[in-house]
Amino acid sequence: MKALHFISTALVIMFSSLGLLASNTSEMAALIQGRVIEKVTDAPLAYVNIGVVDKGVGTVTNSKGEFTLVIPSSLNEQTIRVSMVGYKTLEYKVSDFVAKINNDYNIFLEPDVTVIQEIAIVDSKMRSYTKGNRSKTQNFTVGFESDTLGNEFATKIKIRKRRTILKDVRLSIVENTFDTLRFRLNIYAVKNGKPGALLNKENIILETVKKDSEILIVDLLPYNVIVSRNFFVSLEWIENAILDVEEIEKEAMGLDDENAEDVEDDDKPDVSFSAQFPARTVYYRSTSHARWRSINGLGIGIEVTYLQ
Repeated sequence: MKALHFISTALVIMFSSLGLLASNTSEMAALIQGRVIEKVTDAPLAYVNIGVVDKGVGTVTNSKGEFTLVIPSSLNEQTIRVSMVGYKTLEYKVSDFVAKINNDYNIFLEPDVTVIQEIAIVDSKMRSYTKGNRSKTQNFTVGFESDTLGNEFATKIKIRKRRTILKDVRLSIVENTFDTLRFRLNIYAVKNGKPGALLNKENIILETVKKDSEILIVDLLPYNVIVSRNFFVSLEWIENAILDVEEIEKEAMGLDDENAEDVEDDDKPDVSFSAQFPARTVYYRSTSHARWRSINGLGIGIEVTYLQ
């Protein structure tokens, strides 16, 4: 996709793969393909996050639970994490994970039985508030630089410290040339000023088939998300156009520019969101379980309505 629109090149790093492999294309790397399955039902699990912790190497499973990932040998001693809301997280040393996938195509996730959360009962005396970036301009926009699965950006929402029920989220989409867009909305607690623990207890999947501009409204009341202090709301890219294994390997090894066939950017599907500058800090990470980074003064067109 197009990188960032009408933003200085200093901001082009946002949502991009951090290029860990591009600096040394001769480095040995393992191309692995596998599938994540629910341990109890043997059903494939879609949109599971798989990534090397704090590194720019990761992905998300597709609708069939399948994934493809290229991991450089320099990360063999690092930790790779397999996780999704509602399931117990798995962690492996990268070299052990590669060996496991080569020996057994499937990874099994076990359901996480947790204490039933507080039920969100809306009191008629509760007042509605809206926070976030209300920008709907179509002249200043921002978008994911690539369709690398697990790309994610988050904005902080400040509230008074009291019981708060999240009502809805609004996203201002300026341009969409995809037939179908699919994202995951995540709600995070604040930890050391950055997104921390995941607060929603089930996947919140966003889908739109409407091309061009749109104000996408996500009803959060059915998800029973209750907070009591500041939080982050994020948008995560979880499904993209189908790429074959050769294309994935080329992209991961930094060969998609000079050594790959030329493709006109204007011919690629694109999605962009309304943005504001200057504005609040935006946090982002390039892939699943990568380190959160920040860009000061950039605001994405996301606003949250909540009840207190």
